[in-house]
Amino acid sequence: MKSKTGKVNNRPLLRGLERRATGCRRKQARRKSDEAVSSPTPESLAEDLHVLSDVLREAPYNVVIADQEQRLVFVNRCASETLRRLEEELECRRPDSRGQELVTGSVLRYHNDTNGIQRALRELGRGERHSGRVSPGAFCFHYEIRALFDLRDRRIGYVLHWHDLSSLARVERQVNNLIRLRFPR
Repeated sequence: MKSKTGKVNNRPLLRGLERRATGCRRKQARRKSDEAVSSPTPESLAEDLHVLSDVLREAPYNVVIADQEQRLVFVNRCASETLRRLEEELECRRPDSRGQELVTGSVLRYHNDTNGIQRALRELGRGERHSGRVSPGAFCFHYEIRALFDLRDRRIGYVLHWHDLSSLARVERQVNNLIRLRFPR
């Protein structure tokens, strides 16, 4: 373009080239970003795994992971503390459960119907869950178990989490006792 003085004005051309170069750089950066997301490096995978394991370990819920044979392979901090609080009651229920054994061994050992729970676990598919209540002594827990699968859809274990309903169960018993006293049959 020529200006009024007759000189060639390259500014619009340069601005256009700059915009085009900026657009190309952005596209290139997006491609690199997409490649990074679609093909993670071993370092990024290790970092992600570390973060996920920290989240699981420090979760404020009782969480345990068992292998395919229902043996505990992971117990988070909250579950470990809960099991320690229950240690005396659990030892009375299962004398083979002493000290460190509370956080090892079979996830099924405190169930009364071990065969029934094993059958239910074998039948769990991806995304399905088995839930129920277990009451060791004065304690009451609502639990939920889900099967874990690998990328090839093979069952590799189970994740179990539970909530302490002991205080709620005590209130339910007290209410039921009051009802029985007030309205005898």
